[in-house]
Amino acid sequence: MSAATGEVLWLVRNFATDWRKYRVKVTQENFNDPLMAQLLHGIDTLSRLIKTYHPIIKRYFLQYLKQNDCIELRHIIQNFPAPEEESLLLTSFIDKLGGLDINNIDAVEDFKPLRIDWQRLQAYTNVSQSQLQLKQHEGLAVCMNTIEYHTRCVDSMDILLKEVTDLSNLCFYQKFIQDSFQKCLERSDTAPYSVVYAGVCSHFINTCNDYCPEEHCFIGKKSIDLANHFLDMTAREAQRYLEHYCVERLQMHMLTHPSFGAQLMAEARNNKEREAKKERPAPPIPLPGAESKKSRLEDMTQMDKNFAKMVSHLQALNTLPNLVVWQHTFAPREYIIHHLDELFNRLISQHIYQEGGGPLQKQIQLPSIMSHRLVGLMDVFRQLESYITLDTSRIFNVILLQHTQPEENTPGPTLASQYTEWYLDKLEEHIKSGEVCYAPLRKCFVRKHQMAPNFNAELYTNIAELQALAKMLGPYGIKFLGEKLMERCERHVHEMLSIVQENKEFLIQLRACTMDQFPTGMISKQLKRHEIFLSHCIVVGALFNFRRLTVSALKSVVEKRAPFLQKCILDYKTNIRPEVDPVIPDEMATAAGFEVDADPALCAAIQKHCTNASSETLWTLFNVMVAVTLPLQSLDINSVYRTPIEGHENNLHCVSTAVTWLSACVYTNLVRSGLEKEPLQVVLKEGMREFLEKVSERMLKLQLEEDKELQKEIKQRDSLFILLEKMVRDSNFITYDMLENNFPFTILRNSFRAVYENKKKKQQKNENEI
Repeated sequence: MSAATGEVLWLVRNFATDWRKYRVKVTQENFNDPLMAQLLHGIDTLSRLIKTYHPIIKRYFLQYLKQNDCIELRHIIQNFPAPEEESLLLTSFIDKLGGLDINNIDAVEDFKPLRIDWQRLQAYTNVSQSQLQLKQHEGLAVCMNTIEYHTRCVDSMDILLKEVTDLSNLCFYQKFIQDSFQKCLERSDTAPYSVVYAGVCSHFINTCNDYCPEEHCFIGKKSIDLANHFLDMTAREAQRYLEHYCVERLQMHMLTHPSFGAQLMAEARNNKEREAKKERPAPPIPLPGAESKKSRLEDMTQMDKNFAKMVSHLQALNTLPNLVVWQHTFAPREYIIHHLDELFNRLISQHIYQEGGGPLQKQIQLPSIMSHRLVGLMDVFRQLESYITLDTSRIFNVILLQHTQPEENTPGPTLASQYTEWYLDKLEEHIKSGEVCYAPLRKCFVRKHQMAPNFNAELYTNIAELQALAKMLGPYGIKFLGEKLMERCERHVHEMLSIVQENKEFLIQLRACTMDQFPTGMISKQLKRHEIFLSHCIVVGALFNFRRLTVSALKSVVEKRAPFLQKCILDYKTNIRPEVDPVIPDEMATAAGFEVDADPALCAAIQKHCTNASSETLWTLFNVMVAVTLPLQSLDINSVYRTPIEGHENNLHCVSTAVTWLSACVYTNLVRSGLEKEPLQVVLKEGMREFLEKVSERMLKLQLEEDKELQKEIKQRDSLFILLEKMVRDSNFITYDMLENNFPFTILRNSFRAVYENKKKKQQKNENEI
């Protein structure tokens, strides 16, 4: 170790020397040793091993001193002519060594007096008047020097190592050590030893002494900054190579997705068509696993090189569990963990949008593909556990939990914020424009025209994609999505209530009158902005249906991952005592994927509209407004009922969901605020019964309309009657008996038969045209 330390110091001094003034053809490049990191690593490793196994070394040298050195020294001085003082010193050496207890190595042995006596003996025997000349007895000098070294290995090992491995002079050659470190990082064979440069910084403090105490702070900070720089640079290099490796691995992982199989099938079909036309087939698409075929084992792809460099840097950080520099403890592994957190977060954010898109184009990735990418990315990170001691599950838990939170709580965009914003923007925009409608039969949103650009509603809102979305976002993310959705619904509700306020006087008259007093034509003329009111109601109902789809998807995910917890929550919600406030049980049930009568997020969003006694009257008139506005849609040709989706073409069937959800949440807030004294179930049933009476009355008015011109314009009467039956299915507080009391069920049956007969007629017409 002493020779290796001297070699390093010699190299550093010659590197810093200006050889031009000596007229020698030598440059600094002659003193650049690419393998110096291995030499430093060897010095550091040996010193650490000696410190670790010092008890074993101590036992060995204690036994050697007593059983070998003592006997040899006694043999040398047996017939040794020495004066009295020198003879007493030599005798004391033998007595000290012969009295060692080799069975008790824990005993503190102090050989400092023996070494001082040896120096005194040298002083006595090196003067010209001494009778005993040490230079004439070479064997004694060699034996005593050996004994001195062996005693230092017993009681002064730290001081001995400090003298042998002291590299503190490197503190004054910072440019050399930084250049050497940079070259070490560039080579794969030396990169595993790069952390040793941070260990060298712990030697810098040895340059200080007690006669100049003001240097301690300056040199200490310098050594800490340099050690931090070396560790951070090593971690950054490992992160850089890992990022390149992850990108290539993700490209390979996407070849295992079903979409790639569909691409292969389409390509094979196109090739058959080209062969039939005697055209040149397209070049074959490389299959998964083609990259593993090599003619020689030594042939390395760019991914193999990135992987090798990444492993070498990770091994460097895994060399030392901790490093002490000027009373500061560094943990090299924590540096790479910090950078892995950043990399995992950044890679997720980079793959949220499709290739070639971005936040401006809003071409977000399908949830199933994004989930597949996450699985591939996690597989790459799990591989790191084979090369460095770290807990990748902690990284996944922390980062993926951050991506279920709002964007303002995290350093960058999250999955929850991006998917929530994209889904709500797209749905609200296309529902308003009438390009998509909700299909209760298929439990997703569908496009009216299959060639509609920009948004494939069936692809993004089907059950599989929403389950993948719930799997990624989890209960926290779905809760955040629900809160944002209800905030948007609240804005539409506010607009609807303002319209109700404008028509308040006329609605009060409609509530108190019978169906004969106000014909349908008069209502359509006197109601202000009733079309805008109903469009807002349709948007709200469609968003509520999307909320139901996401909660249902969350239920299926939680059922697979935590079935026992889900059953416990359901049991608690089902068997709750009547006197307990259901707010917390409802929130728990919603987080587990269960539907409740009053959605907690919607209750919180519309709470400000249920604060006083006038609010109750306003919401009652709201139901009246819906009841008298719905029959007016019979004049709209887009209100046709489409049997393939079991819904209306203009999303009119979403009105029943809007009325049911809003009524449940409104009356829940009124009961909780004390404005309603009766129980919630009683208030809800009474409110929904009144609404059903009024809407049934106005529907029957369509059947008995006397105005012949208006009777000709009414084309979607049957489609509107079917909406009544859907209201009963959507609400837990309306029964078929209540509907039968207000609206004859015979008319409903005839409406269903008429709708399905029209479907058969259209099919036969299309077949005849073909």
